[in-house]
Amino acid sequence: MGSADVPLELSFREMLANDWEVVGQFMYDRTAPGQLAGLAAESLLDLRKINVATFGLADFRRAVDAAAIMQSLDLTAVVP
Repeated sequence: MGSADVPLELSFREMLANDWEVVGQFMYDRTAPGQLAGLAAESLLDLRKINVATFGLADFRRAVDAAAIMQSLDLTAVVP
């Protein structure tokens, strides 16, 4: 489920011998971001639920540290 962080050990020889193909799949189709933007534009998606931490470029290191501990609806943004 989700982003598995375990090695997938397949040899190229094994893949060729068995005619296997490794194919990735995103969780949502390519139209999902546009649909979400449309919902937000129509005020049908409450973006106030997202906890935004904004950092300037000078605070990039702090932004990375904040991003490392994000949870749930947290968002870390670096702005010029």
